[in-house]
Amino acid sequence: SPIGGVISTVNDIGTWMDAHLDALEQLDTYAPGSRSRILTDNQQPRRTMEIQKSDHHAETLSYGYGLETRLDTRFGRVVCHSGGYPGYGSHMRWFPDLGVSIVVLGNTTYYPAQRVVQDALDRGWGVATGRDDVAVTRSTTSAPVPRYPAAQAQIDTVMTAANFVIDFDDTVAEAIFSMNMDLDEPRDERRERFARWRAEKQLDRPFTEADLAMVSPLRGIVTVPGTADAKSTITVGLNHLGEVQAITLSR
Repeated sequence: SPIGGVISTVNDIGTWMDAHLDALEQLDTYAPGSRSRILTDNQQPRRTMEIQKSDHHAETLSYGYGLETRLDTRFGRVVCHSGGYPGYGSHMRWFPDLGVSIVVLGNTTYYPAQRVVQDALDRGWGVATGRDDVAVTRSTTSAPVPRYPAAQAQIDTVMTAANFVIDFDDTVAEAIFSMNMDLDEPRDERRERFARWRAEKQLDRPFTEADLAMVSPLRGIVTVPGTADAKSTITVGLNHLGEVQAITLSR
């Protein structure tokens, strides 16, 4: 892969999921530091992210040490993990209370494997319970989190990145891009895509802070002026070091 990933198969990932399922069998007997104890601890929720519910179920979503854990009123405990980058997308999910696991691999950029698994589970549950004509439409309530204002340096970096759409400066990009940016998309292709978007939106001036909304210290959204009916936006994500790790242009 472009960023040093490895080749895997459904069977390989199945073996990995089985190891996690097996590790949960005797939770109280593992010595600290043992592999089974590590794999067990890896599957425990550490921070609640949100609650999803429909007319037919509810589930809590929490994050652990690299894995997402869920409590689903239909399936009990659920553990899952997603991965994706250019040319690849995956989702793996296992059900400790059922002894079942699922993996989906896709060979397109950021293939929506998690959505495929979710839709398949919802459909399968409906068929198994005689509700095959029921749509599981979710509503989401996010867990409350503390809010902190963005520092001026973070605001400046977001504005600089957003204005690459107007004037793409390679020297500045070298200074503020995180290591994933050119691996996610080659620099020349990104520059050309930004130029096409600029021409499509008929942009001819730099954005200012008046166009910016910082939704968190690490994420800012610039709204293109004059597009009230169908807002065009540029979303910039920063990493914990304040480097740009994503620039997303709306349709």
